[in-house]
Amino acid sequence: MRLRVFIFCFSILATLFFSTNEGLAVPTSGRVVEAGSGDPIEGAVVQVQASPVQTTTDASGEFVIDIPQQPFFILTAAKIGYVNNASFDSVLGATDVLIELPPVPTEANPEEPTFQSPMACASCHLVHYADWAGGGKERPSRHSTAGQNRWVRDLYDGSGTEGGEAGYVFKRDSPILSDEVNPTGLHRSGLCAECHLPSLAAVADVPGTVELSDATAGSVEGTPERMAYEDGIFCGICHKIRDVNDNLGRTAFFGNIEPTLTDPGLQYGPLFDAVIDIAAQMRAAVNPLHKDSKVCAGCHQYNMDHDFDNDFDEVGSPPGQTTYAEWLSSPYAVEGEDYRTCQDCHMPPAEGEDDVVICVFGGPARSATALHSHRFEGTTLPYLQAAVELVIDASRIGDLLHAKVDVSNVGAGHNFPTGVSVRNAMLVVRAKTDSDTQLPHLEGTSLIPYWGGVGDEPDDYGNTPGRGFAKILRSHDDRERVLFIDAIELVENTQIPPMGTDTSEYWFDLSGLESEDVELSAEIIYRRAWKDLAEAKGWIGGVDGQGYPYEGDVLVKSVTLELTGEGPTPTPTAPIGCDSGYYLLDAFGGRHPVGSPPVITGSLYFGYDIARDLERARTGGPTSLLQHDLAVLDGAGAVHFIASPTSNIEQDFFFPITEEFPGGRAVDLTTTSDSLGYWVLTDFGGIYRAGSAKGEEESLVPNTDRLGLGVDIPLEGSLRDPSFPSPGGANLRAVSLLVIDEDGDSTAEGYVILDSMGGHHPFDNEGVVIDPGSSSGSEINSPDRLLDPTAYLWPFFTGLDIARDLELHPMGTGVVILDGWGGVHPVPVDEESNPVYFANNRVSNEDNTPLSPVGLPYITSGFDNPSTEVDESDEESYGRDAASIFMDLEFTSCEGGLYTLDRFGGIFGLGAARKNP
Repeated sequence: MRLRVFIFCFSILATLFFSTNEGLAVPTSGRVVEAGSGDPIEGAVVQVQASPVQTTTDASGEFVIDIPQQPFFILTAAKIGYVNNASFDSVLGATDVLIELPPVPTEANPEEPTFQSPMACASCHLVHYADWAGGGKERPSRHSTAGQNRWVRDLYDGSGTEGGEAGYVFKRDSPILSDEVNPTGLHRSGLCAECHLPSLAAVADVPGTVELSDATAGSVEGTPERMAYEDGIFCGICHKIRDVNDNLGRTAFFGNIEPTLTDPGLQYGPLFDAVIDIAAQMRAAVNPLHKDSKVCAGCHQYNMDHDFDNDFDEVGSPPGQTTYAEWLSSPYAVEGEDYRTCQDCHMPPAEGEDDVVICVFGGPARSATALHSHRFEGTTLPYLQAAVELVIDASRIGDLLHAKVDVSNVGAGHNFPTGVSVRNAMLVVRAKTDSDTQLPHLEGTSLIPYWGGVGDEPDDYGNTPGRGFAKILRSHDDRERVLFIDAIELVENTQIPPMGTDTSEYWFDLSGLESEDVELSAEIIYRRAWKDLAEAKGWIGGVDGQGYPYEGDVLVKSVTLELTGEGPTPTPTAPIGCDSGYYLLDAFGGRHPVGSPPVITGSLYFGYDIARDLERARTGGPTSLLQHDLAVLDGAGAVHFIASPTSNIEQDFFFPITEEFPGGRAVDLTTTSDSLGYWVLTDFGGIYRAGSAKGEEESLVPNTDRLGLGVDIPLEGSLRDPSFPSPGGANLRAVSLLVIDEDGDSTAEGYVILDSMGGHHPFDNEGVVIDPGSSSGSEINSPDRLLDPTAYLWPFFTGLDIARDLELHPMGTGVVILDGWGGVHPVPVDEESNPVYFANNRVSNEDNTPLSPVGLPYITSGFDNPSTEVDESDEESYGRDAASIFMDLEFTSCEGGLYTLDRFGGIFGLGAARKNP
């Protein structure tokens, strides 16, 4: 059998897989049995090789599979615990197909080596080998150099680099080498070899006792020790992992990883239809574990046995690496839209539409997604940059400069940073004037810990404005920032969890410099090792663990903000009291200041019911935070700047006042971030652009005027539940517009229109309706995900003309919808945190369940209550449900605060907004 499979793999396969389906499927049946005993195998997966067609055997090992008509096919079978096999001469419609699966050997042949050299794998898997080994301009994977890692050897015995004996050395300085601290003598190997020399650790007579010094560059050529040193974590290490148990506190082969070491050729993998059987080199066996994040936990999850009782999982065990646990507790580990495994990010599939072969000697052609990278990238610059997002906001308040900085872990499925405890990162915040004067920080400013470096060097960031992100361990001899092997307890963990945000505040002194412009900068710096440790051992300016030049700091992200010097004028983002005030717009165009907002004067006043929306604007320059204006939209679609009428923007759309449409048709205004353009929404859904929002495009965003919405579209008939009273007098119309312009370049990535029943209509920037599932490639919490009609569960007020406003949450993590009775509805929602939508919006309100909002107030006095059969509304004064009282919602600069506006000018402050008078 082995000879037959070998010949197939190398000479026939290339000619068998070019065919296409040529007709209807034909039932084909047979049995899968254990080789040797002939016992039936239940639950084996039978599959047409390199196709999705598969089935499963029953209790008697029998199967029936419908195979599309084709001239050639290979029928494979696989089950955990067996070597994959196939029937190579089956014919369509056969009823006697027999596939024998050899069981995985339980006893090893002492004359065969446990592991094959990775060069043996390279003969077939050239792409995988090149990824792992590197070559040319490509740096080798860190797995391949794990055994040689210079930094690890410097930390272990000082032998890795020229200056390695300086600073901490485990074999010389560790407190666990002392009988007083560790009378048991356990773990004095340092446990480094468990992950850095795994091919030796896996076969050790006594687990956990292999020393890193057992394998060196001086080890004899051709010995297991030399292979362990040169090849580190190679093919057979991972592909022989049968299971990773729940002893996750232990390191790798010291009780965590359960390998199969009985056959040097046995290699586990995720494919049910990989069939090859070459003695002592390659025998494919399926194991779905290799698509599971848990296979990585063997080396990327462990604690320290701090009291030396061989229990690594008891409460209080200080953490070594917790990368797997970080993922496991994150949204990425939950089945659903956000689900990602370690492999999805760190072993991404090949790109392109062309088929590929995994085995270059005649392997079947497969989709490119079946070929995964074996570079195992993690802390390369592109990965670091994709992991974090940096946002700064600032304002000048007299002789003070206040800043708030958010660092968000938006792209890593684990903490930022993660890994061993020497990894660390910092947020560095600086403020200087245009005369290059560094502004001193004041009390209340967040500071980087001492470990950022204290001194006069440019990269000494300790005790300066910023934040530090790291895991701090304390040793038995009361030192901090130690390796896990010396740790007795966790002191602090300031790493940012997946989808988490670290927010910090800063105060700088502007005394005497009020008139000068200020530049505020924020940088995220990543370090592979503590600065003082790297300096002591000469790593900075020397080499990293792989022997490549190492300069220390890695600049991950950088953001600057310019603030012009115009004295102590308060701004809308003033942190003291959160909001200094705001303006109300009445239907006639009048603006009414509340509190002490920036003074904005102008003569605009319509004198009749035509004003529709009011938005803040900046007409004194695109980067200024202090030159304020207000933009007013009228019902005819014209936009008017109050303080600076000369800033009015040319537009080529207009919706005249007519007898049929006495209020015009424009309903909502959104300005660009530079106030040099805007978007106008009409009641019939048309989105019109002007200025920088329009660019060279047509004013109308295509297709948005074809939604079947408008003040002339009665909300009745099939749209309105007949159980509701007052079926007339309401309209299905567009009421609010959300523009997705994530990078603030005045070019929309897409739009969401809210209609009066709460229905949402997503379009891309070309006016094309968004397809469901389109956000699958978007980053978590990206506003672009709001464009996907399936990404979030939106409130839907069946049969009610009640939705009024749609606003993007300040953090960009969703939106909030306001209903006309004052209900504030956050989107996204889920059943656990907001069950009301699941109760009221699944299908309809046929059972007359009253609509329940989130937040306060909720006013129905004088208006129709849909939970009763009686129409309580005063139609002449208020109209029907279409004339509900609440009209608009705006977020405040207070975190978690918002205001709602009613049609009579009443303001209700919610959340943090309530702290204002």
